[in-house]
Amino acid sequence: MTQRVLSVAIVGALGLIGCGDSPEEPNLPLPTPTQQEAGAKMQSKVNDFVFRLINASTTPTTEGNVCIAPLSVSLCLSALLNGASGSSIADLETTLGYKGLSLQEVNDGSYAIVQGLLGSKGSPITVANSIWIRGDFKPKPAYVSSLSNYYRALLTPVKNFQKPTVDKINAWTSEKTKERIPKLFDSLDPATVVVLANALTFDGKWSHPFKKQRTAQAAFHLANGDTIQVPRMFGNFEVPYYEAETWKAIRLPYQGEEFSMICVLPKESPIQWLRKQTSKSMSDLIQNLKSGGIDTPISIPRFNASYTLDLEAPLSNLGMGKLFKSIELNNLADFGPLKDQLSIGEAVHKTYIKVDEEGTEAAATGIGVKAAAFRGNFLADRPFAYFIVHHKTNLVLFAGVCADPRS
Repeated sequence: MTQRVLSVAIVGALGLIGCGDSPEEPNLPLPTPTQQEAGAKMQSKVNDFVFRLINASTTPTTEGNVCIAPLSVSLCLSALLNGASGSSIADLETTLGYKGLSLQEVNDGSYAIVQGLLGSKGSPITVANSIWIRGDFKPKPAYVSSLSNYYRALLTPVKNFQKPTVDKINAWTSEKTKERIPKLFDSLDPATVVVLANALTFDGKWSHPFKKQRTAQAAFHLANGDTIQVPRMFGNFEVPYYEAETWKAIRLPYQGEEFSMICVLPKESPIQWLRKQTSKSMSDLIQNLKSGGIDTPISIPRFNASYTLDLEAPLSNLGMGKLFKSIELNNLADFGPLKDQLSIGEAVHKTYIKVDEEGTEAAATGIGVKAAAFRGNFLADRPFAYFIVHHKTNLVLFAGVCADPRS
């Protein structure tokens, strides 16, 4: 019988305000020209994965809040790809959309992307990877080297995956997500031999913070027709704003202007709108909101939510179905007689999002009116979609739907 002995854990914590000190500035070498070229190839593939994952993990009738960190998922699976062998390589490449890229390009591209996010002073992004492996299996030196050099992953040998080790993994998760996700696993299959985990956090301070005294209880109309009262933040900011025939969008920048939250208010259900998007339409949306600003009345709800996604079904739909029954990992470690009995036993993705008024006062951006934009308002009194994007690369770090601010 195939043992379920590999767990993949992907966590993301998203705080749309800055709390405390900025993350420590990473001391990373700049990507080489070769790595930068690979990063450029990877960026479009990662953004394409965003919307394939959203479609695989939702339906047109999905209810409730959604928050997915696709970069976190792709980084964790890219680390797994380094240990894969045989037909498992092709299955992972299909799922991630990496066909046509060599493993070296994947590693170089992943490094360039992460370094680009972390490289600026006071970056609001933190990325952490860890590999936990049972001590009686020796990892391959090439695998250890790749994870250390390209993914900055910490490899920890453990005696087994009983409660003391599960507690350690949960403690690592809590620390790396600043206690926003305190627990990843309740327990693990006793046959587990490897756990891969990735944690990505974002702590952004608004360039234009909302004033707390303007926050007030106001109506929010749920998809089921009910109307509830929630704290809504109000402000007038000169920010990029764009309207299309069936939706409107704003870009709310964070300090430094490298990252922004894009909020989209479609006429249809936001999950239905989100499922229709592609990397091309996302690129167009970002471009439309890249510059230009008008004095826009804005109101969005104050909210926080936790989201858990079992990745087995969506990843199976994207091409990894066989790997939940049998996976070849001869490039990860010498598993001896277990090498033909491995499978992915658990793949879980957890995120946390918090949006409120706080932030550090920043100078207003001195930008002119964009020709394609016209005066309007953005009053989110019903469900809306949102993205966290990095403008230098156009990477989507988080994507989601705020369906109920109370959840």
